[in-house]
Amino acid sequence: MATVRQEQEHDCDLIVIGKHGRGALEEFLLGSVTNTVIAASAGNVLIATRSEAASAP
Repeated sequence: MATVRQEQEHDCDLIVIGKHGRGALEEFLLGSVTNTVIAASAGNVLIATRSEAASAP
């Protein structure tokens, strides 16, 4: 995965990644980039989610 490869090449301390918050079934069927990065990363991963207030028009 490119994100983890970049982490290793640049000796990063932290990866910040967004998460869409899909339902469990959709995430199971489609896989999850966020879960893959968490599993493969040697460092820390910060997961950012969008709050309900931020998504309101």
